[in-house]
Amino acid sequence: MCIEARRIRFLIERDGLKGARAWIERTLSAYRQAVQSPKSHASKSSYRPLFEASIREFDAWLRRASPQTKETLSKRHHDPGSGSHQR
Repeated sequence: MCIEARRIRFLIERDGLKGARAWIERTLSAYRQAVQSPKSHASKSSYRPLFEASIREFDAWLRRASPQTKETLSKRHHDPGSGSHQR
């Protein structure tokens, strides 16, 4: 199992695809900045590979999920049977 797979699955279950995607995008931005900053522990040799692995996994998930996210959100928005309580 990939490093972030469990966390992504939890976020989807808790927040829906749209919420999980937003969290992943925010986290990617923070991780990318962190590995570039000499002041951050994420840039240190013992942590950097872990952060980089997470960045790759988040990027891959976003690439795979993009069409699915748009399609799912579109169906929920246009499907009168989907209920207003869904995200």
